[in-house]
Parts: sequence; structure tokens; C-alpha cells
Amino acid sequence: MDFSTWKPAIKPFFITLAFVILVGAPILHKSKKNKAPEKTLPETPVIQEIAPPPPDADSIQFHSTLIQHGWTPAAAKAVSSLNSDWLHLQTNENDLAAHKQKKLLAGLGNYGFLMPFLTEHPEAAALFAAMENPKKLFHLLEHAGPLYEFMINLFVLHAAAMDAEALMVALRDNADLIYRLYQRGLTGSEVLFIFDRTPEGAFEYEQWLRENLMTKISSSDLQLASFMNMLLIHGPAIRRRLIDNPHFRQHFSSTIWPKMVRIAAKNKDLFEIYLDDPRMWDLLLLPEGEQLIAKRGPLLPIDLLYGYPELGHYPYPEDLHRPVI
Repeated sequence: MDFSTWKPAIKPFFITLAFVILVGAPILHKSKKNKAPEKTLPETPVIQEIAPPPPDADSIQFHSTLIQHGWTPAAAKAVSSLNSDWLHLQTNENDLAAHKQKKLLAGLGNYGFLMPFLTEHPEAAALFAAMENPKKLFHLLEHAGPLYEFMINLFVLHAAAMDAEALMVALRDNADLIYRLYQRGLTGSEVLFIFDRTPEGAFEYEQWLRENLMTKISSSDLQLASFMNMLLIHGPAIRRRLIDNPHFRQHFSSTIWPKMVRIAAKNKDLFEIYLDDPRMWDLLLLPEGEQLIAKRGPLLPIDLLYGYPELGHYPYPEDLHRPVI
């Protein structure tokens, strides 16, 4: 948090506080000195309603600007009132940034469907203003139901425009699962779902990710933590292989991953002990791969078939792989 932005607000506060102390102390001392010795009952105070301070000129001008750009009066009032202090501070500290923010917010007047939502949720206005396509975000938040506050807080953690766009896509199909992972104490688990979904293979990865997390979420803390650790470390490489290797993509969910699950089950589902070498996936692509690992472990088959050139171990020629196996 940049505390330097507090200076304009803190300085007048301390000046006023010093003034009250310097002027009020003598007055209080004098009133005590001249106080009559007789004890009297205090008068019943008269309770008066205190009117809220009138909006400043900047807030009024911003409210008018929003309406001029197509905002409804109710939505303009809600958003300008909520953001008046912040925009006033920004204007004093960085007038160009304040002008840009006001311009982006005013531009939301082109999206009439947002006005009832922003009247009820003015805190979401800046988020909508930063989005390339506010309509997609509207559909997400409009149907968020009890997860609305959870989603909004996630957007605070991913405030940059590009990050917010990626998070919006991640939440579209996975908000419920991410929420359940947070309930299990796995803060930050939304990052597992933030990735480019345009290449072929990304869809298969997301489906695999959801299916396995839905299965693991009810398992023990150790098993779930182990699987999450595997995803954080090896997930991007698995996704890359799904994108780059059509043969791997075709057989991953139906054949290769079930083999890995069976192998890891023999070691308390500790997947990470097998995946330090990505050629483990090449080994599992072989019809005999699972049996080789069960009998010999992964290191020897990988050494014989693929080698460790960095250690001076070179593989058998490919035409000898079948006899070696």
C-alpha cells in the first residue's frame, strides 16, 4: 500500500488536532477553574439530527459528467458518492490519472444494462471500467449469487486489467470449485485456473483439472496438498505437452493419467516423486510403461530408453528399444 497518498489527508488532520489542543486546553482549564462548587444535575441533552456534509464541487461535477454520458441519476449518485474521496485525492496527487479514471467510468454510460447493477453495487464500477468487454463481467457477477463478495475480493487481488480479464475467464466455469478450495484453506488456488484457453489442448487440460480437483477435494489434507503441489509445479508442463503433442492429448485422460494414478497410489498418492523427469510421460505412453515402472521404478527405464546425456549416459538406439523392454 502506498502510504504517500495519505499525506494530503493526514496533514490537515494533524493541523486541526493541534489547533484543538492549543485552543481547547486553556478553555477547558478556565471552565474548570470558574466552576461553581454546588453540585447540579446535568441538563438532559437535546438530540438533534446532524445533516450529512454537502457534496464537494468535484463530486457534484463528476455526478453531472456521468449523467451527461448516459448514466442514470441513481447509478451516478451511488458511484460518485462512493468514489468522491478517492477521486479528490487522486486529483490532488495525480490529475492525469484521475482524469483517466473519470473518463473510463463515464464510458460505462454506453452500457445501459449496467446501471441497475451499479446502483446496487457501486464498488464494482472501477472493475467494469477496466474491462475490455464489460458485458462478460456483468453476466459473471449478475449470476454470482452468494459468491459475489468472494469473486469481488479475488478481483482485488488481481487488479491489473490483463489479470482481471484472465481471472474472469477462470471464474466463469470454476468459481464454485475455487471457493471450495479456499474453504479447505488453499488460498490463491485461483491461479491454477488462470491460463490461455485459446490453443487446442487447453480445454482438455481444464477438464482434467476440474475432474481431478473435484475428486481430491474431499480427500485428506496430505493428499490434497500433495496434488496441489504437483499442479503448481508440473501443471504448466502438462498443459504445454497437451498443446504441443496431439498423440499425448488423445491418450492423456483415457490412458496415460490413469496409469499415473495407479502408480502414485502405491506411494500414498505422492505424484511429485515421479514427475521430476518429464520423460516419465513418454514412458507411460508405451504399452509396457506402467509395468516397467512397477518392476524397475522410473529411473532405470528412462536411463536405458532415453538416457541421461548430462551424466554421460546415452540411450540404446531406438531399434533396440523393443528387446530392452
